[in-house]
Amino acid sequence: MLSDDEFQELIEHLHSKDLSLRVAALKDIWQYPSGDVRILQYLEAGLDDTTPCVVMLPYHFGEVRWLAAYALAAERAAMGIDKPVVV
Repeated sequence: MLSDDEFQELIEHLHSKDLSLRVAALKDIWQYPSGDVRILQYLEAGLDDTTPCVVMLPYHFGEVRWLAAYALAAERAAMGIDKPVVV
């Protein structure tokens, strides 16, 4: 569970115009899901983000929504929610 300050900072990064902040936040969530239900709606909104980005190194390119899908799946798994993510 995220503290209120951590949650607020994470949401600011997910809404940032700076692509690198959005990508870093999604990668962090993917690797270290919080299990905090408050974040689900923001990750679901990210499924519509078709901005191109570097998904992983060595250079693999994709869209932000793919990272959002991985992050959402990780959060759902951490919460025991057995629901597929549809992009």
